[in-house]
Amino acid sequence: MNGFGKIVVFYDSWCPICKNVKINIGRFDWLHLIELQSIRENLEGTINVPLEKLEKEMYCLNKKNNHITVGIEAIASITARLPLFMILWLPIKLSSLLGIGSCIYKYIARTRKIIPVNNCDSSSCVYKKE
Repeated sequence: MNGFGKIVVFYDSWCPICKNVKINIGRFDWLHLIELQSIRENLEGTINVPLEKLEKEMYCLNKKNNHITVGIEAIASITARLPLFMILWLPIKLSSLLGIGSCIYKYIARTRKIIPVNNCDSSSCVYKKE
C-alpha cells in the first residue's frame, strides 16, 4: 500500500467533466484511498469551505491530517493515490511548482459547463441525478 492517507474529493455533480472524473477515480481507486463527495449534497461537518469556492475548483481533504489541497494540487493528491496514475504525480507537481499546471487547471475549471438546477427537461438535458 502506498504511504498516502485517505482523502475526500469534493466534486460538482452538476458538471459533466467532474462526473466523468468521479467515475474514473472510482474505476481506478484499487486501494480505496479516495472518498468522493458531491458539493451539491449536505457538506455539514465535512469541509469548512464556502460553496462558492467549491464551485470554482476541486478540493481534497486529507482525512489523516485535515490538510486541504485545491485545484492542480488536488489533482496531484488524487494521482498519488491511484496506482495506475502515480507516474503522473511528479509531472503534475512540477507543473504546479512552475505555475503552468495551475494556469491550465484554472482555465479548464473556468470554462467548464455545469447544468443548472431546474433548467432542463427530459428532452433537452442528459443530466441524471446520482
